[in-house]
Amino acid sequence: MNDVIKLNEVKKIEIGILNYLDSICKKYGITYFLCAGTLLGAVRHKGFIPWDDDIDVMLFRDDYTKLINILAKQKTRYKIFADTLDDNYFYLFAKLVDSTTELYEKNVPQIKGYGVFLDIFPIDFLPDNKKKRRRLQKKILVYRRTIDYSVVPLNSLKNKGFIKFFFAVIVKIFGWKFFIKKTENMLEKLNFDNSHFVDCIVAANNPYKDIKREWFDESVNLEFEGKLYPAPKGYKNYLIALYGDYMQLPPIEKQVTHHKFIAKYKYKRRT
Repeated sequence: MNDVIKLNEVKKIEIGILNYLDSICKKYGITYFLCAGTLLGAVRHKGFIPWDDDIDVMLFRDDYTKLINILAKQKTRYKIFADTLDDNYFYLFAKLVDSTTELYEKNVPQIKGYGVFLDIFPIDFLPDNKKKRRRLQKKILVYRRTIDYSVVPLNSLKNKGFIKFFFAVIVKIFGWKFFIKKTENMLEKLNFDNSHFVDCIVAANNPYKDIKREWFDESVNLEFEGKLYPAPKGYKNYLIALYGDYMQLPPIEKQVTHHKFIAKYKYKRRT
């Protein structure tokens, strides 16, 4: 049986992925930022949030597309997954995977070649008008939830109520690829490059936030697990927008990971 990877080792593998990504971005002049819980961890803990188990980065959509195309051409242990590259990939953002590992997530179909990963999120521009911004945020969220229901196994929804179960049955008729394409088409038509508001709209846990473009005009280096990585200049404002009093630890019952997975090495390791 292949070795099951413990949490501390998973984190080391993820740092390896981050260092590889960092080297590629420096080589090709691409600007990226730590984001979400990874950025919060850098500020509050100078590393991983103790109960967290992943790494998140973000970059503007044009750089995101450029980075994916560059990573797709590399011949290393690290493989890029994106819906533009793989017809069996059902996320609206990319993942950079260590191909020497394999990973199994609960209630999620297995993706061929999937392993321990780093999340890469695109930053999109949103309308300056608040009503239009909220309308777009809500529309994208609905599509994201629809994709979730079109992917999740029906047997995992039997105790979630008839409405959710019936909704999943209906959207599965269309299939997740249909809703991925619909969402991507919508995003391609966005033309708010002069807007003052941005967000990782395809992945935000709570999309109804007002994230200002000016916070990303420059980057600053912050320590994460003993090394410096780029963060947005306005990281304090960004973290307040996401978490409020971000230096305050959550209640003990909420200090848990939001992922449920088992990671293994593809090949049995020598001891």
